[in-house]
Parts: sequence; structure tokens; C-alpha cells
Amino acid sequence: DIWQGIEFGQSKPQARVD
Repeated sequence: DIWQGIEFGQSKPQARVD
């Protein structure tokens, strides 16, 4: 999925397509 901000536990969830 694109919600890597959540999956990597960053301070802010970001939608990323990397």
C-alpha cells in the first residue's frame, strides 16, 4: 500500500508511491 508513513512509524503519515 502507499501509506508508508504509517507503516514506517513516522511522526506524520504521508501517502507515498515510492
